[in-house]
Amino acid sequence: MHRLLSRLLTTLTVVFTLSAPIRAQQLDSAKAAAMDAKLEEYFRAIELLPLEDKMAECDFLVESCGDSLLRNHVASYIYQHYSKPRIMGEEAVAIHMVDKWFESGKVKLNSDFELLGARMFAQFNRNSLLGMKAPLLTMEDSEGQKVSLPSEGRASVIYFYDVSCAKCKLTTIMLRQILESIDFPLDFYAVYTGVNHDEWDSYRKERWSLKTEAVNIYHLWDPEIDSNYQMEYGVIETPQMLLVDKDGIIIGRKLDADALSRLLESVRPYDYGSGETLSLFKMLFEEDGSDAEAILNAAAYMKKLALERKDSVLCKHLIGDLFYYLSDSQGEEYKKALLPFIEQHIEGDPALWSEAEDVAAIIAPAQMEKELLSRAPVGSRIAPLRVTGRLKTVRNAEQPLEEIKPRKIRLRALKGSPGWIVFHSPGCSSCAEVAAAAASILKESPDAKFLFVEPDKKLLDQFDLSVLPHIIEVDKKGNITRKYLTLK
Repeated sequence: MHRLLSRLLTTLTVVFTLSAPIRAQQLDSAKAAAMDAKLEEYFRAIELLPLEDKMAECDFLVESCGDSLLRNHVASYIYQHYSKPRIMGEEAVAIHMVDKWFESGKVKLNSDFELLGARMFAQFNRNSLLGMKAPLLTMEDSEGQKVSLPSEGRASVIYFYDVSCAKCKLTTIMLRQILESIDFPLDFYAVYTGVNHDEWDSYRKERWSLKTEAVNIYHLWDPEIDSNYQMEYGVIETPQMLLVDKDGIIIGRKLDADALSRLLESVRPYDYGSGETLSLFKMLFEEDGSDAEAILNAAAYMKKLALERKDSVLCKHLIGDLFYYLSDSQGEEYKKALLPFIEQHIEGDPALWSEAEDVAAIIAPAQMEKELLSRAPVGSRIAPLRVTGRLKTVRNAEQPLEEIKPRKIRLRALKGSPGWIVFHSPGCSSCAEVAAAAASILKESPDAKFLFVEPDKKLLDQFDLSVLPHIIEVDKKGNITRKYLTLK
């Protein structure tokens, strides 16, 4: 006989052979109604507390009841409230009540039947509570191949359903729409809880035909319940759906399709360098023209606030977003801040960037930025290279750049007061603005010289040419005095 049916029959036998169940004396109905109203008010008051604090508050309520009838009623009501919670995850409070008060005999429920129900609730829910490591199961696909779930290193949805369940059919339709809209890595495990392979095949072909590149979909079953999935994931009815993050932690349980859709945003890989924080940085740094020291002080302060809140995820996102903002921003002060920022907050804090995706998202880009910043450092002599460029001086200040004849020039022989080397690209609007600004500067500083250079391969290893224009200031000896300048 199928094991599921066998287990259900065994349970029903225990339940219905409880002869003459012991009934505890009950509280007067008027007093009970008044107490229940007070309890509901109290539940609302502690709604936002962490689960551990809710458990402590409930223990305090029970312990405060001097009368045994009142204590039994209060404990029972607390259990009933949290066994069917309005807020996801509060089942943990109901399980706590079973373990501490009912199993110990400190509180008597109305009957042995109620006690058995409470025990079964605790056993079927205690292994898959929010914040717990998701139980690892092994099931079979339609071809009999073994598949383990949930995934390691990827977020997972585990969906238990039955082909004869009307609510499951509706949920499946909604899930198809959700899965086809997902654009980030996700593994979806559709677990059939029945035993008819032919019905399962037909159901998959009719209701699970969908196209998605981002989501891996696994169709599994376990007709003999060898994985004990009912107990491990609390599957006593269908549909039943859970969301597990990439670290294997349960972050959603007893979800419907709408709740899953909203919660999926929490497992979407964070897209550094986009979003509202960039607007914040622009407002913070650009309006006041902040210098490098102010930028670094702001970074340290934001990190301090996030860590004081014990929110390492917020800390990562703020620091990562600021790294991308500084990397993409043009200007001397931003670049002066970027190198110490990398050394302090990325290289200097490896624990913050310990996850696999941090390498591609933060660590590798930071290493590349650091290498680019190290090229042609301020205080060093410019590389002894001959380049082809267009020299703009006070004599041809008004002449369009494209009309100036290119010629070979040694970078160290520029000898302007100052000398500015402008690496640029033809057709670049920002580069054209620099040429116009150069004319104005030459009128005020007739000893200055501008050398406009279109980069070639031999210059790529010597200078940071990742973004143009790139402007370097040199003195008469060819020493680099400033770089990443902006001219307007």
